[in-house]
Amino acid sequence: MSIKKFIYLLLTGLILVITNVQAQQDYTFHNKAAELLKIEQWETAIRYYDSAIAQTPDEHILYAGRAKAWFELGNKKQALKDYDKSISIKPDIAGLYIYRGNAKHNLGNDTGAINDYSMAVKLDSTIVSSYENRAYVLMDLGKDKEAIEDFNHALNLDPTNGYTWYNRAVAYANIKNDKKAIKDYDMSIKLLPDFAEAYMSRGVAKSNIGLNTEAEYDLSRAIELNNKIPGLYLNRGIIRYKIRQYDDAISDFTEALRKNPKNIDAYQNRALARMDKNDFKGAAEDYSKAIEFGLKNQEVFLARGIAFYRLGEINKAEKDLITSTRINPVNPVAFFQLGNIKRDKKNPAGAIKEYDKAIKFDRKFVDAYYLRGEAKFDTGDLKGAVKDYSKVISLNDSFRDAYNSRGNAYMNMKKTDRALPDFKKSVKIDPEFSQGWYNLANAQYMMGKESEACKSWNKSFNLGFKPAMEYIEKYCNSKDKGNDKK
Repeated sequence: MSIKKFIYLLLTGLILVITNVQAQQDYTFHNKAAELLKIEQWETAIRYYDSAIAQTPDEHILYAGRAKAWFELGNKKQALKDYDKSISIKPDIAGLYIYRGNAKHNLGNDTGAINDYSMAVKLDSTIVSSYENRAYVLMDLGKDKEAIEDFNHALNLDPTNGYTWYNRAVAYANIKNDKKAIKDYDMSIKLLPDFAEAYMSRGVAKSNIGLNTEAEYDLSRAIELNNKIPGLYLNRGIIRYKIRQYDDAISDFTEALRKNPKNIDAYQNRALARMDKNDFKGAAEDYSKAIEFGLKNQEVFLARGIAFYRLGEINKAEKDLITSTRINPVNPVAFFQLGNIKRDKKNPAGAIKEYDKAIKFDRKFVDAYYLRGEAKFDTGDLKGAVKDYSKVISLNDSFRDAYNSRGNAYMNMKKTDRALPDFKKSVKIDPEFSQGWYNLANAQYMMGKESEACKSWNKSFNLGFKPAMEYIEKYCNSKDKGNDKK
């Protein structure tokens, strides 16, 4: 899940400097320009600064003021030129370097911006925004640990700024230290109790460490405070999905799509929730929307292929799965699903080839070994089937069906003595396994253990496996063979 970065760039100081100059000099154009700057009349302010500069071209504050106006109008290059000129006239004012650093950052010159913020720190180490703005640029460069150091300095100077606590929390979150991030979000919320972004980000951090119930509360609180923040409903939906609140998750994803009908992440996540509710049609439609709006990775075609498969639309499923393997040839799950389709099409030999590919890319793919064993059984390769079932058991000794299927293979190989312990193991793992009791009874009967066989057939029948009754009637006498009457 993503978190919203909220950086509070301090832009204070310039008007104060102008006011100080105004107290010293009474320039008509300058005074008017400064007043216009205060009321954000940027273009008109620039004209007055032009006139003021024409009168006194060596006054650094005039260039700084005009630079501010250019910056606010979006002309960062012209602002940079004026800051350069201002600094060339008066190179010992920390605030000018902060402003020029902002301009450089906006123009993509992050190295230059960091150098300017560092010069500001050198000239005056008590200005909080020097550290904060440098930290922001460092975060953009992926240097979050260095950014944290700057936020530490800023917080030492001013521990009452909730935004600084928030920003340091974001940096901690970026380096996967969610516990420290949560502590900083806590402080941010304490200082700014209506700061919705802090609740959202704290919720994401809590979800990352498994505190999903608390996370859901934080996201809900953020929505109460400001439901227009991008990502809110999407993130809460993801958290609700994690705690299996599928209907609520779907509702959140739907709201996210109402706000942005092209939100690919919302379509993908709603599809996941719909899959878990067995709404395969809705899931396939959501995956199709994600593909329509530009998502073309192997995962989305694989997921839609599985949805189509569950709908019984085998040809569509096969097409998507093949597309997924073309995008990523190292794709064990897609090959596994293609193997299932081949089995459904009564092509066990083709299924084996697909399962081979799945196993090639995942040597511990238990289900692929098991179903390859089933396909080999279908082709009459009983030794190969036994080998695959045995591999399954070596990877997961509680895999009930692997014991049952290996037992069946041994029975077909006339190795009843080896089948018997496998059937016993299958019903030990799952005492409610009616077919397992039936197979055990057959092996017991073949081994001459008729009384035990009758008990097992009765157990199978009592658990709902109706074919067992035929053998009970044919081979079992309730008095002599131990029929378990209820």
